Amino acid sequence: MRSYKPTKIKVNYVRWKRDDAIDKVTSMTLNNLRNKIDLGLVNLKMGSGNIFLRIVENIKNLVKILQALLRNEIIHFEEPKRNEILLNIIFGSKKSISTIHHLEEKRDGLFNWLSFFKDKQEHKSFSKIIAISEKTKQDLIELYGIDPSKITVVYHGVDKKIFKPTNKKLSFMRNKKYILYLGSEVPRKNIENLLKAFKEISTRYPNLILVKAGYSGGDKYRGN
Repeated sequence: MRSYKPTKIKVNYVRWKRDDAIDKVTSMTLNNLRNKIDLGLVNLKMGSGNIFLRIVENIKNLVKILQALLRNEIIHFEEPKRNEILLNIIFGSKKSISTIHHLEEKRDGLFNWLSFFKDKQEHKSFSKIIAISEKTKQDLIELYGIDPSKITVVYHGVDKKIFKPTNKKLSFMRNKKYILYLGSEVPRKNIENLLKAFKEISTRYPNLILVKAGYSGGDKYRGN
């Protein structure tokens, strides 16, 4: 009986050059996938310098995306931007996937309503969606009306080279009870309600400490 060697699935991964937490997650994901799938990287980058160079860079990005779409292979968009999604709507097949990390809040006003409607149609253009949490999945279903069967929840992994048990103790935290918050201070992280809740709890537990770890997300989110 003749045996066949299984072939790797071909996946075109559209990736923006960036320097943030999502980029670190992406790097780890791609490293783990390299030996499991036939991985084709479509690297995009923001144009810098004058407006002419930005236009040229944007055209290069669009050509790369269009080439990947026309190959009719699986294509994965990482945090897709407007032009990527427009091309996917026009030329996309039933093989487009996007990872959604979060949804922006719906706000009042005509402009915000139009923006919300646009986002809704854009998210619906993908054949499959990867949500990084059950909360994001529920938001996609409730806010955008996306079919639950199109959404798969895949939680972020942990880099055990960085995050691992340690015997190191922080002297100022020794023998103290605390609540630990990991994250930035951008509004969608809901840190305002965290502070309100802690204020109420601290009246009952005056020795409790709130500890925050992580970048601010921008100086504009902190007062002077």
